[in-house]
Amino acid sequence: MPTSTGLLLLVTPVAGLQPVQLTHEVLAAISILGALGTGAAYVLNYRLITDEGPTATSTVTYLLPVVAVVLGIVFLGEPAAAHLLIGTGIVLVGIALVQRRTPAPAAAPEASTQEPGGRERPGRAAPPGPRRESGRP
Repeated sequence: MPTSTGLLLLVTPVAGLQPVQLTHEVLAAISILGALGTGAAYVLNYRLITDEGPTATSTVTYLLPVVAVVLGIVFLGEPAAAHLLIGTGIVLVGIALVQRRTPAPAAAPEASTQEPGGRERPGRAAPPGPRRESGRP
């Protein structure tokens, strides 16, 4: 960061002397970038954290270069070089590995104290302690 600040100090006296032209197009672009590019992305990011968790949400940032490569190939006619496609594949495989879910261990079935006809089995008592009707303590 200090390097960037130093470079800006050198360039600003020369390049920063032009007056700013605030046309309707410039104001519209700033408003759209502020509302959509920052505001909506912020809300969507936190919604994704709530819904999917922080690990899954962090993988979204790895998709940005992939989207940039695809958009460059489709809309700008950039060549689909082998290293770009290999890199895209590596990123997608990495995201798939992070997103894969391991199955939760199956809960052990509780021993029933009733016979198939609904009668209590002799010699088997209900487990000690209070029963919870809900998931709350």
